[in-house]
Amino acid sequence: MAAATADIAVVRFVGRRQIEGEPWTSPYRYTTEELADWIPRIRSLAASCSEVHVVMDNCWGTDAVDNAALLADRVRADLDD
Repeated sequence: MAAATADIAVVRFVGRRQIEGEPWTSPYRYTTEELADWIPRIRSLAASCSEVHVVMDNCWGTDAVDNAALLADRVRADLDD
């Protein structure tokens, strides 16, 4: 991931297509592994700017909230290691 070019960076999660080539109409829940893969990227980004905002924009039911909670749990666990 490239370094930030401004003081504030935004990482936006928008879900994924379930099947390549299909529209993004179905809900998407990230796996623990998918979100854990982003932790080093977000940390790297944070090293090059003063603020990093992570936005879960996959708004279907409670998916965005649940995905954000899962990412927060992974970040906390990573900090404890």
